[in-house]
Amino acid sequence: MRCRACGAGIIPVVDLGTQPAGGSFPLPGDPADARRPLRLGACASCGLVQLVDPTPPEADEPDSPSPLSSATMAAHARGFVDDLVARGLATPSSRILSIASHGGHLAPFLEKRGLSATILEGSPGRAAQLGTGDWPVAEGELDGRELPAGLALGSVDLAVDSYLLAHLPRPRLAIQRLGALLAPEGTLVLEFDHLLATVLGGQWDAARHGHHSYLALGWVVRELADAGLAVIDAVPQPVYGGALRVYARAGTKVGAAVGELIAREAAAGIDRATGLVPLREALERARAEVPTHLRAARKAGRSVAGYGAPARSITFLNALGIGPDLLPYVVDRSLAKQGRVIPGARIPIRSPRVFAEDPPDEVLILTWDLASEVMRSLASPVLADTRFFVAVPRLVDVTDKDGAAEGPLVADGVR
Repeated sequence: MRCRACGAGIIPVVDLGTQPAGGSFPLPGDPADARRPLRLGACASCGLVQLVDPTPPEADEPDSPSPLSSATMAAHARGFVDDLVARGLATPSSRILSIASHGGHLAPFLEKRGLSATILEGSPGRAAQLGTGDWPVAEGELDGRELPAGLALGSVDLAVDSYLLAHLPRPRLAIQRLGALLAPEGTLVLEFDHLLATVLGGQWDAARHGHHSYLALGWVVRELADAGLAVIDAVPQPVYGGALRVYARAGTKVGAAVGELIAREAAAGIDRATGLVPLREALERARAEVPTHLRAARKAGRSVAGYGAPARSITFLNALGIGPDLLPYVVDRSLAKQGRVIPGARIPIRSPRVFAEDPPDEVLILTWDLASEVMRSLASPVLADTRFFVAVPRLVDVTDKDGAAEGPLVADGVR
């Protein structure tokens, strides 16, 4: 496999074993899940951190849960749009292109502010679903052979990409296309999982099939410059364990805050393969700590359940070799996931109502980035004696800490 951006060689660093495809949760009786190698590495030339091996696309089923099913993420999306309005980037007359992984979930918040947008959606099923709403939809991929139908070069005043770029096999082409779509004074806003937070937080479970690239600000700035755009601001975001929102346009200088963040990235060495070693070390520590804890709980007769079946849970459970013998079930609020199983690990997914019927002694929160929200939602006398744990970056009892694990989960300024 060659670099998805420049075609140079990729240096492997983190080996997560063989993993099933992400995004699709099978029924208990479905055939065994196909597994493929999942390794993370860095390009020896341009420094893009990416999956080393070919990867299947992440499944994006139209009935899969929206990111807005979390109160935290819904508030974040609302604040995202409020920020665009406050900066004067989104006005009633703006020609807005909204791009998002797993659906155009910013569109309802734009509409509430009296704004309209065209949604770019690569999944035919989800595009058809979105097309039944009030927003125009352009179907196609940013990095496809052709520019998606309905989009014209130089026609966009504001392009907003919410977490899609890292899912695309050809990120350099996608950035070039975004630059070409902008009007002469247009603005591009990108939000993505920040590699600096991922590395400093030991968030090895961020790697998964279908998530091709893991973006550093320095790499994004260089690629945008080649597309004729300068990053004027970069603001850390307190979601997904540490994200970054960047603002870019033509004919301006790189902002001071951008240079400071790039310097921090360079100090952490994440522009080189050796900078990923903390992720490998965190994975090795988890492989030693988590199964050992679960085996000890089983031996002592303590019941343990998991909370949440996000994409991260697939990587987490399969990389650690955890199955129903150590974690009998997980609960998830998504009706679409209940009655299904975690792929690969084959752990059943049940309704949170089971906690009221048979409260576990311990809950391992797999949606660790939302641990505080999870613990608030589960607060009840029935679970008064239940202990809550997170296992990224390491196994920690967070019962009395409002979901905050010990140590820095993410870069400074980001929870």
